[in-house]
Amino acid sequence: MKLNLFPIVAGAALALAAVSCKKSSDAPQADGSAAGGANSPAAAGNPDDPAVLKLRWPVGGRFGHRMEVAQTTQIPAMPGIPGSRPATQEMNMGQEYSLNVLRERPGGGREVELEFQSVNLSVSMGGNEVLGFDTRGEATGDESNPAVKPFRQMVGQKLKLLFDASNTVERVEGMKEFQQKVFGNPDGSSNPMASMFNEDSIKQLVSQGRDLPAQPVKPGATWPSKFEVTMGPLGKVMLDLTYTFKGWEQREQRRCAALTYTGSIGPNTGDPNSPFGAMMSVSGGQCSGKAWFDPARGMIIDNLFDQTIQMRMKLPGQPGVGAGAAPPVETSLKQNVSIKLVEESRK
Repeated sequence: MKLNLFPIVAGAALALAAVSCKKSSDAPQADGSAAGGANSPAAAGNPDDPAVLKLRWPVGGRFGHRMEVAQTTQIPAMPGIPGSRPATQEMNMGQEYSLNVLRERPGGGREVELEFQSVNLSVSMGGNEVLGFDTRGEATGDESNPAVKPFRQMVGQKLKLLFDASNTVERVEGMKEFQQKVFGNPDGSSNPMASMFNEDSIKQLVSQGRDLPAQPVKPGATWPSKFEVTMGPLGKVMLDLTYTFKGWEQREQRRCAALTYTGSIGPNTGDPNSPFGAMMSVSGGQCSGKAWFDPARGMIIDNLFDQTIQMRMKLPGQPGVGAGAAPPVETSLKQNVSIKLVEESRK
């Protein structure tokens, strides 16, 4: 028996793609020094220099990103299903998108345009590819495949993001039109993959670096962060992380503040409104990663992180047995995610 978990696991990848991006309610306090500009101590090269970890969005700027996900899911044998055997599903996914800063909003926020540029995907079961496409090349007759069509349809689509002065996305404009063009109706209810591209998931995708500590921090500083993220049809989970400013490192020929984080992914009961969510739930997990912040540009230029998620799958009752009597099956998902700034232009 082949069980393709692609809609679920791809949603999880997008949902957790910005784990280093949430606000810490207990951010470190100021130490009385400043950093981050071209003439600041950070540019001079002292290893004890503090860093200002604040994003800057210059009007007229364009920032292109590429996200890559490598994911492995262990699928156990299904009790009571003849011929069912354990299997391994592997997924490699790439997505390119740009953030174009249109104008300043009252109060210091920004109006930013998100444009989807490309998606490439490969899904294998037991070493055999069962799904593969790349929107950067020519279409290969897969336009009618319900697992492929939305990704091809979304290339070139744009959404407007309204950031406040603290770099939090207050609102996403154009979601109904986006859902109509990509999924065929304004709420995306006709396609279970729509939960990967709703307003919550879009906010998470573009919230990289949002609400990092407002005050300068020195190497060795740590701070906690606890927040909720959406995992597509799996519903919402709580992340409980600890961040550390490890020190200054060279990255992409830039002197950057290296930030590490580690923590846990809490359990949930799945989204009862989704067929996949009703069948799957998260029993827990772990997350760790590292990001490089360039204070001179006010940007995270690279972000790498690993996740392990434990999931529980409900099985239907067997004939002659009450519904839901079959014991749940445990499975696990591991993924490595990279989000890199690959293009930058400023006016």
